Amino acid sequence: MRARSGTRGRLTVIASRRQRASVTAAIRVYRGRPDPNHQPKVTAANDAQKAQWERDRRVQVIRRQLNYRGWPQLPPQEKGIDVAIAVDLMHLALRRQYDALVLFSSDTDLLPALETIVQLRLTHVEVASWAGFKPLRLPASNPPKPWCHSLSRADWQAVIDDWEGRA
Repeated sequence: MRARSGTRGRLTVIASRRQRASVTAAIRVYRGRPDPNHQPKVTAANDAQKAQWERDRRVQVIRRQLNYRGWPQLPPQEKGIDVAIAVDLMHLALRRQYDALVLFSSDTDLLPALETIVQLRLTHVEVASWAGFKPLRLPASNPPKPWCHSLSRADWQAVIDDWEGRA
């Protein structure tokens, strides 16, 4: 299997479906980072993927250390990622760092940040999610807002990165 440029593919899929003309100026990816003391191979793959994604100068990967409470009986967990996203959304919106936002998430913990950005009219907001997942929606909005890009299994296959054998 050949590796594909996941970041560039995801940009093409979402950008081509936007209802407003736009230029993708920045992409932020938020994710957990494994601990090399617990999962050295997984950490190496995570680091390699970050380096690959950041070859595109528009991409910034923000990672937080995974929490290993209960390891190895329990899998490691991401902690603080949703808070990091919400803080950045607000910080960048208040500084007018973007004129449109497409948030790829179904995490309802992010709704207060989106609601504030919309209420203050700081920027245009859209969301994206995988088909079958409930998209983020602002309460009592009719029609449902924000606009949602629903990506299919075929979209996933078009953008997936192949990391087999890389670490």
